[in-house]
Amino acid sequence: MYNYDQFVNFQFKVYDDFIIAKYESTICLINIYTTENIVKQFDFNINNFDFIKDDGNIIQVNGVNYFLILDTKLNIIQYIFNYSKEYDLACSNFKLQIACYNDIFSFEEGFILIYHKVQKFTQYIQLGQSTSDYSALFDQEFENIYILSVVNKNYRVYSSSGVLKQTFEKINSVCKLFTQKMLCESENNSLLIIDRLNLVIENQIKHIRYKSFDGIEFIQSFNYLVFLHKDNIQQISVYDITAKKEINQIRIMKQTLSNNNFINKFYLDQILSNYVMFLDQDGIFYISSLDPKYPFYSYLKTYDYQVCCKPSSFVFDSLSNDIYFTYQSTLYKVDYYSLGQQNEPQLNEPYSLFTQLYINSQQNDYLILNQGGILFRYSQQKLQFELSTINSRIIDIKYNQKNDVLILGLVDSILFYQQYQQRQNKKQDPFIYQLDSIQFQQSITDNIVITNDHQILHLNLLKGSIMN
Repeated sequence: MYNYDQFVNFQFKVYDDFIIAKYESTICLINIYTTENIVKQFDFNINNFDFIKDDGNIIQVNGVNYFLILDTKLNIIQYIFNYSKEYDLACSNFKLQIACYNDIFSFEEGFILIYHKVQKFTQYIQLGQSTSDYSALFDQEFENIYILSVVNKNYRVYSSSGVLKQTFEKINSVCKLFTQKMLCESENNSLLIIDRLNLVIENQIKHIRYKSFDGIEFIQSFNYLVFLHKDNIQQISVYDITAKKEINQIRIMKQTLSNNNFINKFYLDQILSNYVMFLDQDGIFYISSLDPKYPFYSYLKTYDYQVCCKPSSFVFDSLSNDIYFTYQSTLYKVDYYSLGQQNEPQLNEPYSLFTQLYINSQQNDYLILNQGGILFRYSQQKLQFELSTINSRIIDIKYNQKNDVLILGLVDSILFYQQYQQRQNKKQDPFIYQLDSIQFQQSITDNIVITNDHQILHLNLLKGSIMN
């Protein structure tokens, strides 16, 4: 674990030997193996940074008016750009060039600056429109610069040396880059899959738009799209491009005392392309397989660590198989392989409470509560996650078939899930009544319970209250 109180809400990147973090005008380099750290403050706010191993272990830093090259002791080696006029430069390091564009939202004409490393001169390309009318994207692997015209709805592709290579028409938003392909949103409510090497359109997927997603990823090896939909931020959907249909929905664990939990980040690694990692608002980290034919689902309660708060984000380092969680001014490292065991209870697990649900004449399901406070559903010889009870420990569990009400007896309250199975079938969030200040001991029947203070309570299941 690394603590840096001078960095609050910092940004960081993980490399083979270093972790580099920045906050406003301050940058910090941490040696992963020795934990030695170097901190340096500049006289400008840092927009972005990167460690470039191929250019001799250098660090590039850019901000307003500046683009600098540093060594691994954070000493300045070279000023590449240094303008007196205020330009908020966004830059990228190519093999033979360094390219930047003016990222300030204004009505001044936009431009691209290209510094040629060998010839040591700067090239200036005018974009012919204000910075408020275009967006730019750098493709380091294929040495391209993409310029989206918001007004003309086209996408121009320049080489890193400044040569115009291709133009795509009727593009609505900045494309997203993947290993060999990129995804672009077209004007006709569809997604375009474009080959990054040949710059040709390979596929067009209709009725799927960027604007309806909080995040979307493409897995070339499986030809899958993985996305988080704005209308349902409690699940990740997997779309098979070849089959032209959605093949899986991966949901977070629902909380009994709050229904507003959602996924705040998900990540796909190209090496582990058949798995997705994601973090929910309540601080639970998940790893799940994408293909429903080969199910795997594991989770980690990250808030169990003795730190200030729940993590805001995470980064996966595929080289070391470590996951780094960020907690304001703290980094916490977890071994990926520690999550390799799937969290599934056995039917004979100690301290397992269960209740039966009649589905139809051919099927009965069972809700099983394990010792960790996680509720599972046993259905058609498969065990799957149902919901979580993180905020309080469950003492007993009952289900009233007639009224379709699930009753959970907690240490200090009772929860009544209304229309439980009906809402599960419709994939709707549960509607819960909560009866507080109850010293629950055990259930006699679905609607009669005994408390630790020697009371017998008769419950109104449909109102979540005590009957007179």
